[in-house]
Amino acid sequence: ERPAAPREPLTEVEAVLLSLIPEAGTTADELVRQTGKPVGTVVSLLTVLELKGYVQNRAGQGYVPQGTVAPRRRGVV
Repeated sequence: ERPAAPREPLTEVEAVLLSLIPEAGTTADELVRQTGKPVGTVVSLLTVLELKGYVQNRAGQGYVPQGTVAPRRRGVV
């Protein structure tokens, strides 16, 4: 198995947003509430984090740190 390619470094704002994402995952809406930033800003940052390989957008879990296998939430449709 090949080693993972090094990830592009994070900006300070990206690092702060990433630090707010729990292993179980969270939604963009929750991050908007936590940061007070506009929806467009949060979604743009999440897209950059996804492109850099730091998060994944998983159905039913929201945004999850990359490489984390989060437990499935029960009772969520």
